[in-house]
Amino acid sequence: MTCLQQIMDGIKNMITKGQNNVDEFPKVPKALLDALDKMVPERCPDSSESDRDIWLYSGQRHLVRFLKQRFEEQTEKEVRK
Repeated sequence: MTCLQQIMDGIKNMITKGQNNVDEFPKVPKALLDALDKMVPERCPDSSESDRDIWLYSGQRHLVRFLKQRFEEQTEKEVRK
């Protein structure tokens, strides 16, 4: 199972259980986060894009932001140990 699959499974489990626990979420690798951030960078929508494309990109970017937040929480928790 790839890192991304583990993360997606973790998200599905959290949604199913209604949990938001950092301890139960799979470790987010920095390399994966960096690659996703380059693939789906922050940007404003272009007026030539369809509403559908804007919403799809927004969802992709939302996932990257979510993973960044998890990464920061995991890193902070490791530092506190």
